[in-house]
Amino acid sequence: MIINQLAVYTPNTTGNVYKVLKILGDNSINIECLNIADTLEFGILRMITDDNQKALKLLTDNGFMANTCDLISVKVKNEPGDLEKVLKKFSDKKIDIEYIYSYSKDDETSILIKTDNLEEAKELIK
Repeated sequence: MIINQLAVYTPNTTGNVYKVLKILGDNSINIECLNIADTLEFGILRMITDDNQKALKLLTDNGFMANTCDLISVKVKNEPGDLEKVLKKFSDKKIDIEYIYSYSKDDETSILIKTDNLEEAKELIK
């Protein structure tokens, strides 16, 4: 399954995450999944919302650098080795994984994977 992700890049200064979340909250956009990573100079807020396109417009209109991209979503069982089976397929086909994080909704757990080859990754998880 393909999931669209919103990424927001913010300077590493106090209050920026709050500003992003306030804009979304004030406009009734629900955040379903959130992951924050940082570098020395900026943070990256990766999120799934109930309206990524509206969120993207609101944030860029308010001066934030943001974009969207598609991720592979793989449902896994909460047991040892289940994710390993999926990642072995990627490794065998030499599909690069840029990052991974998890997403739970409606009692299901999915692993979200950013890859360099979305189309081939989709075929692997069918």
